[in-house]
Amino acid sequence: MRLTIELVPRDPIALRELADAVSDPKAAQYGAYLDRAALERRIAIDPRERASMRAWLGRHGASRAPRAIDGPRSIVVSIDAAGLAAMLGAPTARVLVGERRLGPELALSLPDPLRGRVRALALSNDHVTPSSSRPSAPDRVVAPPERGLAPADVRRGYRFDPSVRGGGETIAVMALGGLPRAEDLDGFWRAHDVPLPEVDLVPLTALGACASDPSARFETTMSVQWIGALAPAARIVVYVIDPALVADPWSTFLEAVLDDAARAPTIAVTSWSTPERQHRRVHGREGFAALLDQAAVLGVSVVAASGDWGACGGFPRVMTPDGPVSPSIAPHATFPGCEPRVLSVGGTQVIDVERWRERAWNAPVSDAIRDAVHLPRLASGGGFSETVAIPAWQRDVLARSYARSDGTAIVPQGRAQPDVALAAWGPDHAFRALLDGTWRDDAGGTSLAAPIWAAILACANEARRRVDRPRVGHVAPLLYATPALRPITEGATDLDLPTLDPHGRRTFLRVPGYVATSAWSPATGLGVPDVGALITAIARREEPPMRAAMYQRKHVRSANAAAKDYDFIRLPTQIDIAPLVDELERAGALPYVASLWKWHRGTKFCVLRAGPPGALPGDELITGKDVDAPILATLPRFRALLDEMFPVRAPLAWIGLSPARSQIRMHVDNTQHWDEHHRIHVPLVTTPGARLMVSGGFVHMPAGSVWAFNNSRPHGAINTGPDRLHLVIDLASTPEVEAMLARGERVRGERDRDAVMVLSRDPLGDGGAGERPDVLARMRMQ
Repeated sequence: MRLTIELVPRDPIALRELADAVSDPKAAQYGAYLDRAALERRIAIDPRERASMRAWLGRHGASRAPRAIDGPRSIVVSIDAAGLAAMLGAPTARVLVGERRLGPELALSLPDPLRGRVRALALSNDHVTPSSSRPSAPDRVVAPPERGLAPADVRRGYRFDPSVRGGGETIAVMALGGLPRAEDLDGFWRAHDVPLPEVDLVPLTALGACASDPSARFETTMSVQWIGALAPAARIVVYVIDPALVADPWSTFLEAVLDDAARAPTIAVTSWSTPERQHRRVHGREGFAALLDQAAVLGVSVVAASGDWGACGGFPRVMTPDGPVSPSIAPHATFPGCEPRVLSVGGTQVIDVERWRERAWNAPVSDAIRDAVHLPRLASGGGFSETVAIPAWQRDVLARSYARSDGTAIVPQGRAQPDVALAAWGPDHAFRALLDGTWRDDAGGTSLAAPIWAAILACANEARRRVDRPRVGHVAPLLYATPALRPITEGATDLDLPTLDPHGRRTFLRVPGYVATSAWSPATGLGVPDVGALITAIARREEPPMRAAMYQRKHVRSANAAAKDYDFIRLPTQIDIAPLVDELERAGALPYVASLWKWHRGTKFCVLRAGPPGALPGDELITGKDVDAPILATLPRFRALLDEMFPVRAPLAWIGLSPARSQIRMHVDNTQHWDEHHRIHVPLVTTPGARLMVSGGFVHMPAGSVWAFNNSRPHGAINTGPDRLHLVIDLASTPEVEAMLARGERVRGERDRDAVMVLSRDPLGDGGAGERPDVLARMRMQ
């Protein structure tokens, strides 16, 4: 047997708060995602603890599972029944064997080495996972049929922008078995003149009969075909799972997405859903919610179908002699769309392809679909969670109650779904798909609406990247704040479900669905996209200004302020710094002073030329100019540079020392002198780890180069290498100085939101530890 020990991430509350911050369009940290390596460092338990747990497991007969790779979230071992009983105790082992999973409710019953460190235990059949592969097929074109919605119809109906094709994105698809045939994928794309996308197949378990299961293959094949048709430049990675071999396929899929640093998916989509109640009963909520927090922190969008069972939570699954019946006809939500960090996608029915009119989906299905799901018609899923509170970004759009088609109403008490919708069916048929070399016209449902939304998000991410915006990540808060979706105002989601009558006979009962409205509704969510308008809206949406994250008093700008319309300017001058560095070394210990400015805490400077001394050491920088410090008399090369290098004599200069691993937090230099002067930097000793930032753009200045640096805009510095030494000079804004700057090259700097977020922290967040009381009092006034 294979035992997966799911570990509790370090500081899950802080991680959830970070996920909220990077996903909130109004927050200063919006879009400041971590990469996978940084996330792993943040959540992984101490390596010594992991080694101790491994050793303890080994003493109870557990061994490393074949081809299992320990990620930061779990330890995977092989163990037999005797070892399991010895490790957990016979009663707990029996429960685990029967349920296949022990969740948080039994965590306190675990032995000491596991207690407090383990979120859940999951048991599955031991297996060897096959290698990943890329499907390939011979070049041939199978002519498409006349029936069924084609990619061109969908592009036209939803106004896709042909200039964005999902480039730079990787879409992960969850497949519960059902390996797609390369001939079908390539045949579909060639028939519709689509450039062949890159597709990887990644089995996460051994694959038995499920690999060829016709229903599963149809589900996987149509999802991949339509993602590729609408985002052909995106990479598609299909993670294939045999659901009989794992306790929770959705967690297995999402863990693989988070762990896959090589492919690094940016969007994850599942067309498979299940009743919320059923998933919660077996697995609880915290485990999957924690994985979704991690996805949000990475900026990975998670998309799921809302289901095809109207207001009910699932399809008929209770077997009777006359056929399957529904366990309940009461309104229920579906998993995983009930989770707030999942974009839940409902379905519509296109009733006029030429004018592209839609209504809430509730329509008969083909004979093949009816035989597979035991229902004569399907409808878009939607409703309200019983376990998840209404998220903050949804509260303002929900009404007090929502009507069902029988006149009753439901009061929303939890997370509402779906968030958005898309075509699930056409007037007489659905979407085209190619399966086993044969064209079908009954592909569809929310199982296809969700993958198409994944393709839309891939296109949106590409467009945002072009304008230096972060990926949409957990996208629901952004969509609820963006008026670019068209509400569906017609139809309801009624459904006929098989149930048992009072005599125990199987009969169909009409279950009233939700009614579509001009605002958000459980039938179609916020509505359907005009893709071009949506992408334009969210690609232009401004991020919070960086000054919102600065800790600084208000500054009255000088009436004579210089017009500094640049971030950085590299001047066409290179200085031979070897004689200057040699002169510093021969001068001995320089009279460095610890910075009095809170943003510069931890750095030092040596004044060369400034004003007269003030109340505190270093006050010379704000008390005037043109007074040589005594040290300058011992540095003739530096004095000559200050007097002769530039069109005017430098009135203010110092040597700035940024020690290893130091930071200068984001601020604006806020005196009238600095308003009226240009700041010049000449790096003397530096490494690539030393970078200066202006307005979110970072530049490393090579030694000996000469730069103008706009200190009147939000700026800072970060040094991840050894000590950095810069000569810093202020020059008055004269016509000669302006002409010198005009000859330089303007530079914007490379964006690095993670570093910006580091520099936007409160410089006195530690309360000013180690500062003199008089210095700290001044810092608090700055």
